[in-house]
Amino acid sequence: MKKSITLVIFLFLLLIVSGCGDATSSKSQTAITPTIEVKSEEIINDYIRDQTSAEQKYKNKNVKLTGKVVTKGQFKNSSNFFIVTEIKQLSGKTYEIVVDYPTDMVKDVNSTKNNDFIVVEGKFVGIVPQDNPTIISIQMHATAK
Repeated sequence: MKKSITLVIFLFLLLIVSGCGDATSSKSQTAITPTIEVKSEEIINDYIRDQTSAEQKYKNKNVKLTGKVVTKGQFKNSSNFFIVTEIKQLSGKTYEIVVDYPTDMVKDVNSTKNNDFIVVEGKFVGIVPQDNPTIISIQMHATAK
């Protein structure tokens, strides 16, 4: 009788230990964030439709963005550069998709011209408040390839 109780306890402990191993490996697999492939026009339309759900969908996600260069320049408050890939005006507001490039990626910005088609990957920031409340600046940070 003692042997059967010991065997049951041993099997029970073995199941618990093996179950814990599976849980940790599945957590490490879910830690990998997939990249969302999306067009600038789709993102801007999502933000126009519903900003809250668009923020949940894109904010802090890895994004592979495609679009055309509308304009480019350098931020006033940093040494980073930017490319605007979409602008839409609606109900007195101006919505824009802005890709923030660090200074070590200035070559990527300088090699583009207006209306060039670009594909850029990075971390999506979402809405960044501006001095002018009628400008809805939707931004992402470009990362090196």
